[in-house]
Formats: sequence, structure tokens, C-alpha cells
Amino acid sequence: MRNFIRFVFVQQHRPVEVKLNQIEYYDEGAFEVYIYSAKRAWKSRSVHVLNKMFTDELILFKIPISSMRFENVTEAPMGKDSKVKFDCWFNTQYFMEDFQPCDGWKDRKVVLGSSRFDHNTLVINSNEEPHISRSAARNPSDQLFECRYTHRPGKKQSLNMDNLNYRSYLAVNSDYVYYAVGYGNSLISCSDANALMQLHGIGEWIITDGGTSIDYCFKGRHKTYQFSSVPFRSIFSNWNSPYYLGAKAR
Repeated sequence: MRNFIRFVFVQQHRPVEVKLNQIEYYDEGAFEVYIYSAKRAWKSRSVHVLNKMFTDELILFKIPISSMRFENVTEAPMGKDSKVKFDCWFNTQYFMEDFQPCDGWKDRKVVLGSSRFDHNTLVINSNEEPHISRSAARNPSDQLFECRYTHRPGKKQSLNMDNLNYRSYLAVNSDYVYYAVGYGNSLISCSDANALMQLHGIGEWIITDGGTSIDYCFKGRHKTYQFSSVPFRSIFSNWNSPYYLGAKAR
């Protein structure tokens, strides 16, 4: 309910300034966790006053590629795999009402959506290591997640992609996978993602599917970090994403 009220009033607005303050850090063995409080400024005074009534926190997971094995996971009704067998998992690909992916998708068993993969693509090679590729030449054994929506500093986003919402961001470099999302029931925007990029030296985000699709779990040695934007998700199956990135300790 708290966020429904905010959606009504802020969906036509985007933050003009964001300041992040790191409030927690955890070394969970297989990954690191950074938690930030977000303070935002708005052009509209009424929106600014409204948002001062709420507190948002952002969480960023930093996963060493050398410590984890990565895999695309396709759940029902499009596949037969299960995310819960992994140590970490989160939803990725956008999908349509019939659960077909909006862009190309390939795991170990199924190929769905476009086979062209002509947008930026997350590639998981035979060593179960991810990287971003803009090349059409790929190994037949590669697992693929085509990334239509990306974000980097200075890139102009539509209001629909830049206002506060349940969103998630994925980045990959030669050493780490980064996953950023609102912590718990908090909301996040591309302006927040910009601030995280500066703090962690990230060059570009992949904007993964958000809204009612947000669903993640990271099992650390001290605690488990888990959230779904839809309570009792198992009941409301029409809102469940079939497409996840899973990771297991090597």
C-alpha cells in the first residue's frame, strides 16, 4: 500500500539529484553486500515533500566470477528448471502475456524468442562464466540472455524507465557480476543506478525486468537476502517470471 500511493503521485516524475549513504556492508563469503540509504531531490515541490515521508534503501550484490558457476534458468511454463537449487538467483528477461521472452533467450536446453541476438547479450560460456558480448559470433554451447534495455551515465531514458519503481540492474565486467535493486520494499530509479555506478566503477547497467517480476534470493554465510514484489507469489502465477540467472559456489 505504501508504494501504491507513491506510484500514483510520482509516476510522471524522475529524481533530479540522488545522494547515497552506505549504511551497511557484509562479506558473505561467495559475494559481498552493500546497503545504501537514498536521499533524492525532485523538481516538483509536492513530490519532494511526499517522498520525504518515505525511506528507501538500495542493495548491491558484488559476486566474484571466479567463485561462482552461472546458469540461465527457465522455469514453468516455458521450461522445467528450478531456481531454488541455486545459492543465488534473480529474474532477468522481460516477457509477454504468453510468457514468451521479449528478446532472445537460451539456456542449456531451450532456445526461445528471437534467434538473432542483435542487442547486447549476456553470454555464459562453457566454463559457466558470464560476459557481455556485442558480437553475433558465438559458441553453440553458450547460454544467452539478450539485453534490450541498458543504462549508462548521460543516457536519456524514457520516463517509464526512469521513475521510481520496483527495478533491478545487472552489470558484468571481467571479474564481477553486480546486481542492484531496492532493498526490501524500497523503490529504485535510473538516477539511483547512476550513483551506484560512480561508487563501484560500473560502466553500463543492463536493466532487467522489474515491477511485479522482481524476485531474488542470495544465500550468504551469515544471512539470506530475499524479496518478491508480489506477496504469496506462488498463488499469483500469472505474474511470475520464467527467466532467471542462477549461481552456485564452485
